[in-house]
Amino acid sequence: MLQEMTSDTESTVPVMLTILIAKIVADALAQVPFFDMLVVFKDIPFLETLPSRHLVGFTAKDVMTTDLVHLQPTETVRRIIEVH
Repeated sequence: MLQEMTSDTESTVPVMLTILIAKIVADALAQVPFFDMLVVFKDIPFLETLPSRHLVGFTAKDVMTTDLVHLQPTETVRRIIEVH
């Protein structure tokens, strides 16, 4: 923060108070929380708290495969194509 670099600590409390008030006002006026909007806007993959109805009852065992492929940290293109 610029205040920390310039050692101007007199304005730290007013700036923090202003940020707090701005957040409270934004939360009160917004229908969707700001950070939730950012997740949607930036198209960030996000798992919902509860699964969809068609996923209830699924376990990792239901969607995993048993024929796993193990790759080394450094692989040749030929090896990757072979296992694909």
